[in-house]
Amino acid sequence: MKLQYWLLLIVAQTIWASSYVAMKISLSAMPYSMVIFLRYGTVALFFLGYWFITGFPRFTPKIVWGSLLIGFLNFYGSQFLQLHGLEKTQAIDVSILILFEPMLTVLMAYFILQERITKNLWIVLAISMLGFFVISDIHFQDRVLMWSKARVWGNLLFLSALIFEASCTVFGKVFTEENNAFNAMGLLMFFGGVGALLIHFPTVISFDYASISMRAWGALMFLAFGCSIFAYTAWYFAISKVRVQFVALSLFLQPIVGSLVGFLVLGEELSPRTFVGALIISIGLLWWQARRKAVLG
Repeated sequence: MKLQYWLLLIVAQTIWASSYVAMKISLSAMPYSMVIFLRYGTVALFFLGYWFITGFPRFTPKIVWGSLLIGFLNFYGSQFLQLHGLEKTQAIDVSILILFEPMLTVLMAYFILQERITKNLWIVLAISMLGFFVISDIHFQDRVLMWSKARVWGNLLFLSALIFEASCTVFGKVFTEENNAFNAMGLLMFFGGVGALLIHFPTVISFDYASISMRAWGALMFLAFGCSIFAYTAWYFAISKVRVQFVALSLFLQPIVGSLVGFLVLGEELSPRTFVGALIISIGLLWWQARRKAVLG
């Protein structure tokens, strides 16, 4: 994968890693339903205004219906399921589930897009997952081996959210075949905003918007324009240029940049495991990139 795509994906992953801080600020001022609505409602209004000025793209019925389904599932359903899944499961389960998101995306790209999984890709996935495992500081104790129906249900909800996210990534290859990344992602997020409006309409019309502080509005605008419009469009732009499986590898960078953001912004400590895990992931990705260049000559 070309350096320009790696750099673009690193910027996107860094912005997404910062989204947790912005989300925390937003949630301190309003319920989660309003955060979703104001985030993607703002995005929907932005794209409507942009298309009104530049002309509406010619989306085929297949793209419209596909975007409606994937957009709603990913930009509303995924966040809703993650929230409720986190309430019922445990941190160790979430760490393990997130660990498998890149693998899930690669497998879905294989079955849906027929993208072949090479031996080198299997190797870099294994190396990077090991590094992810180290950074996450996953360890098993007797007390966390006890399972309950609520915990299983929470894991299923969180896994469903990851499937929705992986679906958005994989079908991005289809959506960007007929439209550019900006318009394709815009249509998806538009339907996410509309879905949030329809489901939470009573809350939307009764909420006290004057109670939202400037700090919370700033966090919401960062979520809308930085994490959504820019980062997701960058993600789809990379997908439109290279194989989905290769773009999915950049997901392993998120715990690295997330740790750095936590250190620089929140003053969190970086443990030796963070450095070791980051080194393992970096070595794996650099090895894969070198092998990829060697194969292409």
